[in-house]
Amino acid sequence: MELWEAYHLVADFPANLPEPLKYPLLVKALTFEAPFIDKGIFHIEFCHYDSTNSPFDAEYCDCKDL
Repeated sequence: MELWEAYHLVADFPANLPEPLKYPLLVKALTFEAPFIDKGIFHIEFCHYDSTNSPFDAEYCDCKDL
């Protein structure tokens, strides 16, 4: 995560998502295109805020709270 932070990238996960479930998503995110920015933060989101099509199990998904 330190490398991501050096390039102003932040991975957004549900607050209660266990660490072992994050890793495969981070690896998949290496295929995403992200802009190079030198100020501010670019958020990589894994959820499209649609609880019926969430990449997370129901117990971890924050979409149901929206």
